[in-house]
Amino acid sequence: MPPTNTQRQPLKEAPRPRHKSKPKFDMPVETGPSEAPVGWVYRASEVSPTPTPAPPQLQHKSTESSTSPDNPFLMVGVGLFRIGIGTLGLMSRAAYGMMVFPIRLAKAMLSSD
Repeated sequence: MPPTNTQRQPLKEAPRPRHKSKPKFDMPVETGPSEAPVGWVYRASEVSPTPTPAPPQLQHKSTESSTSPDNPFLMVGVGLFRIGIGTLGLMSRAAYGMMVFPIRLAKAMLSSD
């Protein structure tokens, strides 16, 4: 049974707020929002009528030199790519051979009569 005497139990305090509340204050009438929002104001009298000069035309170099087969960087890049693909193929065949070798050995032992 729960105790019937409530004098021994301390009174619970009011829970504290987790966050402090923002200070509340009244805005004066002078600093209130303006009546009409002011946007971009364009005044034609302030703009100078002088035209801006056109940018000069840039002349591009021919791109044939960078894509020609005689480019040494392109030849080195293609060579390294082919070496990488060849190495990858060789390693995959070697790994496959190592995985299959015990199976082939067991198959040869069991099938010989």
